Amino acid sequence: MKQSNLIKMAKEFERSLKVLNRSKRTIREIMRKLNTFLDYLQSLGIKHIDGITKDIVREYQIEIYQTINTKGWPNSAAYQNSMMCAVKQFLKYLSESGYMVS
Repeated sequence: MKQSNLIKMAKEFERSLKVLNRSKRTIREIMRKLNTFLDYLQSLGIKHIDGITKDIVREYQIEIYQTINTKGWPNSAAYQNSMMCAVKQFLKYLSESGYMVS
């Protein structure tokens, strides 16, 4: 089975975080949050970075906003921002590395 382009890019992004000397904990948290986004993309059938559009990112942001957490409450603004921060870092990496046009 051919590995998806997104998984490959996520692994490269993780390596770049290590090169930037981010702490193991920081890397783990960023990747956990990024994997939530990648799972969302997979649920839409998107397996390659060329399938990521501004509309898809916006829909993901709305999904985070509308999701109810395990305590039965809407997600806080801080949580939503934190989740989107990981996505933005990944997309910035893809753009700066020449994989994606911003």
